[in-house]
Amino acid sequence: MEVYVKGFGLGFVMHSRWPMLSNFLKHADVKENKFDNLSYWEIKEDLRKYPNIIYEDNSGTHMLTGYFLSCIKRLKELYDSNIDGLIIDSLFMKDNQVIEIVKLFNQALSNLNNENEIIKLFDKQKDYVDHIVSEGFFGKMGDILHTLKNDNEQEGE
Repeated sequence: MEVYVKGFGLGFVMHSRWPMLSNFLKHADVKENKFDNLSYWEIKEDLRKYPNIIYEDNSGTHMLTGYFLSCIKRLKELYDSNIDGLIIDSLFMKDNQVIEIVKLFNQALSNLNNENEIIKLFDKQKDYVDHIVSEGFFGKMGDILHTLKNDNEQEGE
């Protein structure tokens, strides 16, 4: 069996096979449907600090994190685990952005034992994408940004 890890990209939150956005627009009597397979909406719960991305295509409705997940700080651990491959998910990224992110990952692979360089490369990713970059599941609980509440909200409310 081969093992691949998503190394960079928007995180999956949920999927519905139903065209939920189109159905909403139809129900709300919105005349102009601005959805195609390359556009999305950012939606944010009142209590949450960061938005999520929602879009619709022929497969249904998809919700993703409103930030990019990156494993670049954990690349040495993944490399030492003998994974078969790393996935750089380019959804909602321009070609030049993807190329720059791939270059950063290649540089990181050449500097696995240089922690300072890895941190610089992680920070540099932010220069090439339109959303926040987080360690997400590879970091600490606070790096899973779509679970964070606004500063003025109490836990459990």
